[in-house]
Amino acid sequence: MTRAVTFLHVADVHLDAPLKGLSRYEAAPAERIRQAGRGAFDQLIQKCLEHRVDFLLLAGDLLDGKGQDFNTVLYLAAGFRRLQEADIEVFVVLGNHDAEHDLLREKLFPANVTLFPSSQAMTCHRPHLGVAVHGQSHANKAETRNLAAHFPPALPDVFNIGLLHTALTGRPGHESYAPCSEEDLLLLGYHYWALGHVHQRELVRARDPVILFPGTLQGRHIRETGVKGASLVEVDTDGAVRLEHLPLDLVRWHTLELGVGEYSTPDDCLEGAIRAMEQLVMEDVLLVVRLRLTGCCPWYGQWMIEEVKWERELRLRAQNVGGELLWLERVINDSTPLREQNDRGDDFALDPLQLVAELSRELIADEAGMKKLGEVFNPLVSMFRSPLFVGADTLPLTETEWLQRAIQRAEVLVGEGLRSKNRGRL
Repeated sequence: MTRAVTFLHVADVHLDAPLKGLSRYEAAPAERIRQAGRGAFDQLIQKCLEHRVDFLLLAGDLLDGKGQDFNTVLYLAAGFRRLQEADIEVFVVLGNHDAEHDLLREKLFPANVTLFPSSQAMTCHRPHLGVAVHGQSHANKAETRNLAAHFPPALPDVFNIGLLHTALTGRPGHESYAPCSEEDLLLLGYHYWALGHVHQRELVRARDPVILFPGTLQGRHIRETGVKGASLVEVDTDGAVRLEHLPLDLVRWHTLELGVGEYSTPDDCLEGAIRAMEQLVMEDVLLVVRLRLTGCCPWYGQWMIEEVKWERELRLRAQNVGGELLWLERVINDSTPLREQNDRGDDFALDPLQLVAELSRELIADEAGMKKLGEVFNPLVSMFRSPLFVGADTLPLTETEWLQRAIQRAEVLVGEGLRSKNRGRL
């Protein structure tokens, strides 16, 4: 190489992606979460300027579908214009979400932006940098072609980069768009593969060549947990690559598992949960926590019966200790009750209790039955849309997961009632 180069590799920005379901959560900071994508994009542009990178690679899914919000595209263009003023190029391929977004087909971006076509792979050779970037966009939202199979071979005496939106041979939770194998990439002789589409950061190969998914720029929901951002790539004159992950997210999603076995009461568990969440709080990042209770405890029934009360108490306490930097998204009780025992030490369970538990498990496991139960509630959902029922329209009466939890609560209530009557006879 004629000189060292520095660039940023980012993917799956999903700018202005719509939020779903937050309205049902009490005091949800929905607007702050909604604006986090733009904030992360602003930080990306600022990092490009601070590190004086030679160029920025965007490996697909800048946007989030075929929405026609012209302001979103203008926001992207304004960021790219800041880079143009600093003589920083931007190389972009369209992913499966971008491919159906009509506005990206128009000439809205400044001259420093290269948008790779979908008809065939294209090479951008930059002799002054000693770099060649090869890329191809998706033609539609379900790209089935092996795009990598038709990329051109590496150019001699330069650092070759492949820019591609793909799940390779497949990744859990991601559609297998633009499928290809690692061997397909190796055959081309490139030095770095800048991939997108997989939202969790993954270093597929550390050298010869480097193959990297940087992950999404900003997590959008609880399934996208952990630190999100971009990868800073420094290449020296010998072609050696150094990677650094730059956290750029303003909202971070986290699943916290808490074993309940060490707590003798729900109040003790609440204190333990607050202490655990308080330790996670960070400066300048809103931490959104889903608390999952695991293990066995003697107060399982008490929690299930009053879980709305306990969740509200936890959310209030979380706000008190974390302020605007902590929000409890949800509590999931995956704990199990301790079984009662008789004087001989054997498990003690009345037949009616066993029957109730078995009926509950059978109904929850019956997908068709749960779907039919949801359909039964459809008339209620329509009725709750009336102005007479303030707030009732947020009840997810037709969602399977909510119904399953309702059945579990009903099982506990029936069980507690049977146990109470049985104790009264003794």
